Amino acid sequence: MPMKSLCKSLRVLGIPLLGEQAYDPVAHMNVETARLLKPDLIIMDSEDKEQYEQLSRIAPTLAYNSHASLDERLT
Repeated sequence: MPMKSLCKSLRVLGIPLLGEQAYDPVAHMNVETARLLKPDLIIMDSEDKEQYEQLSRIAPTLAYNSHASLDERLT
């Protein structure tokens, strides 16, 4: 199923949908915009610990290692 079909009801903050790729590898999340949108969950790369601290005060935040192998990311 195409990513666009799966994400019709999701609002992705500041990250455009690039074809079937649902992320922009250089995008940074705007903390103030996240606060205004009042998300239920934030998913982010684990590289920016300062941003994680800021975002985790807004909503539950899941940080993952995007450089890990697929097997490591799924476990």
